[in-house]
Amino acid sequence: MINSSVDFYVVKYDPDGEGAPHFMEKEWTPELPILDIHKKPPSLSDFASAYNLKAKTYKLDGDYLVEDDLISLDFYNLCKEFNVKCICIPVNISLLRKKIPSKKYFLYFNITSLSILDNNKSDFSISKDIYNGKNNTPEDKNMDMIYYDKIDKFHVIDGISEHLFYCKDIMDTVCSKSFKDKFDYLNLKGVKFIPIDQDYKYDAWDGW
Repeated sequence: MINSSVDFYVVKYDPDGEGAPHFMEKEWTPELPILDIHKKPPSLSDFASAYNLKAKTYKLDGDYLVEDDLISLDFYNLCKEFNVKCICIPVNISLLRKKIPSKKYFLYFNITSLSILDNNKSDFSISKDIYNGKNNTPEDKNMDMIYYDKIDKFHVIDGISEHLFYCKDIMDTVCSKSFKDKFDYLNLKGVKFIPIDQDYKYDAWDGW
Protein backbone atom coordinates (compact mmCIF):
# COMPACT_ATOMS: atom_id res chain seq x y z
CA MET A 1 0.00 0.00 0.00
CA ILE A 2 1.27 3.48 -0.86
CA ASN A 3 1.10 5.95 2.02
CA SER A 4 3.52 8.88 1.83
CA SER A 5 3.00 12.06 -0.18
CA VAL A 6 6.60 11.86 -1.44
CA ASP A 7 5.58 8.68 -3.23
CA PHE A 8 3.48 10.53 -5.80
CA TYR A 9 4.36 12.67 -8.80
CA VAL A 10 2.50 14.97 -11.15
CA VAL A 11 3.05 13.78 -14.73
CA LYS A 12 3.76 16.61 -17.19
CA TYR A 13 4.46 16.53 -20.91
CA ASP A 14 8.14 17.13 -21.65
CA PRO A 15 8.54 17.89 -25.38
CA ASP A 16 11.95 17.81 -27.02
CA GLY A 17 10.92 19.40 -30.31
CA GLU A 18 11.66 16.19 -32.22
CA GLY A 19 10.16 12.81 -31.36
CA ALA A 20 8.05 14.49 -28.69
CA PRO A 21 6.85 17.59 -30.58
CA HIS A 22 5.89 20.84 -28.86
CA PHE A 23 2.79 20.92 -31.06
CA MET A 24 1.47 18.52 -33.64
CA GLU A 25 -1.41 19.11 -36.05
CA LYS A 26 -3.50 15.97 -36.31
CA GLU A 27 -6.17 14.55 -38.58
CA TRP A 28 -8.08 11.63 -37.07
CA THR A 29 -10.09 9.05 -39.00
CA PRO A 30 -12.71 8.54 -37.76
CA GLU A 31 -12.92 11.78 -35.78
CA LEU A 32 -12.50 11.51 -32.02
CA PRO A 33 -15.56 12.01 -29.80
CA ILE A 34 -15.94 15.26 -27.89
CA LEU A 35 -15.09 14.53 -24.26
CA ASP A 36 -14.82 16.43 -21.00
CA ILE A 37 -12.45 14.25 -18.99
CA HIS A 38 -12.41 16.81 -16.16
CA LYS A 39 -16.01 15.96 -15.33
CA LYS A 40 -16.48 12.38 -16.45
CA PRO A 41 -14.09 9.56 -17.45
CA PRO A 42 -14.65 8.30 -21.00
CA SER A 43 -16.21 4.95 -21.79
CA LEU A 44 -14.97 2.41 -24.33
CA SER A 45 -18.34 2.70 -26.09
CA ASP A 46 -17.46 6.32 -26.95
CA PHE A 47 -14.78 5.15 -29.38
CA ALA A 48 -14.28 3.23 -32.59
CA SER A 49 -12.33 -0.03 -32.49
CA ALA A 50 -9.30 1.49 -34.27
CA TYR A 51 -8.12 4.84 -35.59
CA ASN A 52 -5.92 6.30 -38.30
CA LEU A 53 -3.94 9.44 -37.64
CA LYS A 54 -2.14 11.81 -39.98
CA ALA A 55 0.36 13.70 -37.84
CA LYS A 56 2.15 16.77 -39.18
CA THR A 57 5.60 15.96 -37.83
CA TYR A 58 8.64 14.23 -39.28
CA LYS A 59 9.42 12.15 -36.22
CA LEU A 60 7.48 10.55 -33.40
CA ASP A 61 9.07 8.43 -30.69
CA GLY A 62 7.74 9.76 -27.37
CA ASP A 63 6.28 7.11 -25.08
CA TYR A 64 3.59 9.24 -23.43
CA LEU A 65 2.36 12.17 -25.52
CA VAL A 66 0.14 13.68 -22.84
CA GLU A 67 -1.24 16.54 -24.92
CA ASP A 68 -2.16 14.20 -27.78
CA ASP A 69 -3.56 11.26 -25.75
CA LEU A 70 -1.07 8.86 -27.33
CA ILE A 71 1.12 6.19 -25.76
CA SER A 72 3.69 3.79 -27.18
CA LEU A 73 3.53 0.02 -26.92
CA ASP A 74 6.17 0.15 -24.16
CA PHE A 75 4.04 2.54 -22.12
CA TYR A 76 0.98 0.38 -22.82
CA ASN A 77 2.82 -2.65 -21.40
CA LEU A 78 3.91 -0.58 -18.39
CA CYS A 79 0.27 0.30 -17.72
CA LYS A 80 -0.65 -3.38 -17.94
CA GLU A 81 2.12 -4.29 -15.49
CA PHE A 82 0.74 -1.80 -12.94
CA ASN A 83 -2.91 -2.66 -13.60
CA VAL A 84 -3.71 0.89 -14.71
CA LYS A 85 -7.39 1.25 -15.56
CA CYS A 86 -7.47 2.85 -18.98
CA ILE A 87 -8.81 2.80 -22.51
CA CYS A 88 -6.20 1.90 -25.14
CA ILE A 89 -7.13 1.69 -28.82
CA PRO A 90 -4.69 0.88 -31.67
CA VAL A 91 -3.71 3.80 -33.90
CA ASN A 92 -2.10 3.64 -37.34
CA ILE A 93 -0.01 6.78 -37.70
CA SER A 94 1.42 8.35 -40.84
CA LEU A 95 3.89 11.25 -40.61
CA LEU A 96 5.04 13.87 -43.05
CA ARG A 97 6.89 12.66 -46.16
CA LYS A 98 5.00 9.36 -45.85
CA LYS A 99 7.11 8.31 -42.88
CA ILE A 100 5.78 6.08 -40.12
CA PRO A 101 6.81 6.08 -36.44
CA SER A 102 9.38 3.58 -35.23
CA LYS A 103 6.99 2.61 -32.40
CA LYS A 104 3.47 1.24 -32.28
CA TYR A 105 0.96 3.66 -30.73
CA PHE A 106 -2.37 3.60 -28.94
CA LEU A 107 -4.99 6.22 -28.24
CA TYR A 108 -4.99 6.44 -24.44
CA PHE A 109 -7.42 7.66 -21.78
CA ASN A 110 -7.12 6.96 -18.06
CA ILE A 111 -10.47 6.12 -16.48
CA THR A 112 -9.50 6.34 -12.79
CA SER A 113 -10.34 9.70 -11.24
CA LEU A 114 -9.39 10.24 -7.59
CA SER A 115 -9.31 12.95 -4.95
CA ILE A 116 -6.17 12.34 -2.89
CA LEU A 117 -5.82 15.56 -0.87
CA ASP A 118 -6.03 15.13 2.90
CA ASN A 119 -8.11 18.18 3.84
CA ASN A 120 -7.22 17.87 7.52
CA LYS A 121 -3.45 17.96 6.98
CA SER A 122 -3.15 20.24 3.94
CA ASP A 123 -3.19 24.02 3.44
CA PHE A 124 -5.42 25.22 0.61
CA SER A 125 -7.97 27.77 -0.57
CA ILE A 126 -11.18 26.77 -2.33
CA SER A 127 -12.37 28.57 -5.45
CA LYS A 128 -15.36 30.87 -4.89
CA ASP A 129 -18.18 32.01 -7.14
CA ILE A 130 -17.34 35.59 -8.13
CA TYR A 131 -21.00 36.61 -8.03
CA ASN A 132 -22.29 35.20 -4.74
CA GLY A 133 -19.09 34.27 -2.88
CA LYS A 134 -20.12 30.63 -2.38
CA ASN A 135 -17.46 27.95 -2.40
CA ASN A 136 -17.23 25.89 -5.60
CA THR A 137 -17.96 22.63 -3.79
CA PRO A 138 -20.62 19.89 -3.93
CA GLU A 139 -22.06 21.14 -0.61
CA ASP A 140 -22.34 24.85 -1.43
CA LYS A 141 -23.02 24.83 -5.16
CA ASN A 142 -23.81 21.22 -6.06
CA MET A 143 -20.55 20.98 -8.02
CA ASP A 144 -19.22 17.63 -9.20
CA MET A 145 -16.12 18.04 -6.99
CA ILE A 146 -14.20 20.60 -4.92
CA TYR A 147 -12.39 23.19 -7.03
CA TYR A 148 -9.22 24.62 -5.46
CA ASP A 149 -7.61 27.99 -6.18
CA LYS A 150 -4.38 27.11 -4.38
CA ILE A 151 -2.83 24.24 -2.48
CA ASP A 152 0.21 25.43 -0.53
CA LYS A 153 0.73 22.20 1.38
CA PHE A 154 -0.38 18.96 -0.27
CA HIS A 155 -0.64 15.98 2.06
CA VAL A 156 -1.82 12.81 0.33
CA ILE A 157 -4.37 10.62 2.09
CA ASP A 158 -3.27 7.16 3.18
CA GLY A 159 -4.17 4.01 1.32
CA ILE A 160 -3.87 5.05 -2.33
CA SER A 161 -3.05 1.91 -4.31
CA GLU A 162 -3.52 3.18 -7.89
CA HIS A 163 -0.32 3.83 -9.83
CA LEU A 164 -1.49 6.17 -12.59
CA PHE A 165 -4.68 8.24 -12.40
CA TYR A 166 -6.37 11.57 -12.95
CA CYS A 167 -6.16 13.64 -9.77
CA LYS A 168 -9.33 15.71 -9.36
CA ASP A 169 -7.73 18.03 -6.78
CA ILE A 170 -5.25 19.50 -9.29
CA MET A 171 -6.99 18.34 -12.50
CA ASP A 172 -3.86 16.61 -13.72
CA THR A 173 -2.29 13.17 -14.11
CA VAL A 174 -0.51 11.70 -11.09
CA CYS A 175 1.57 8.54 -10.75
CA SER A 176 3.18 6.53 -7.98
CA LYS A 177 6.90 6.42 -7.30
CA SER A 178 6.93 2.77 -8.36
CA PHE A 179 5.46 3.68 -11.75
CA LYS A 180 7.91 6.56 -12.22
CA ASP A 181 10.89 4.39 -11.26
CA LYS A 182 9.93 1.72 -13.81
CA PHE A 183 9.36 4.40 -16.49
CA ASP A 184 12.89 5.70 -15.82
CA TYR A 185 14.38 2.20 -15.71
CA LEU A 186 12.92 1.44 -19.14
CA ASN A 187 14.39 4.72 -20.42
CA LEU A 188 11.03 5.88 -21.74
CA LYS A 189 10.53 9.49 -22.81
CA GLY A 190 7.94 12.19 -23.23
CA VAL A 191 7.13 13.26 -19.67
CA LYS A 192 8.73 14.76 -16.58
CA PHE A 193 7.73 14.04 -13.00
CA ILE A 194 7.09 16.72 -10.38
CA PRO A 195 7.20 15.35 -6.83
CA ILE A 196 4.24 16.02 -4.56
CA ASP A 197 6.42 16.79 -1.56
CA GLN A 198 6.80 19.53 1.06
CA ASP A 199 7.77 22.01 -1.67
CA TYR A 200 4.96 21.22 -4.08
CA LYS A 201 2.35 23.95 -4.60
CA TYR A 202 -0.70 24.09 -6.84
CA ASP A 203 -2.08 27.33 -8.28
CA ALA A 204 -5.08 27.05 -10.57
CA TRP A 205 -4.27 30.45 -12.10
CA ASP A 206 -0.57 29.87 -12.68
CA GLY A 207 0.32 30.94 -16.21
CA TRP A 208 -2.86 32.93 -16.80
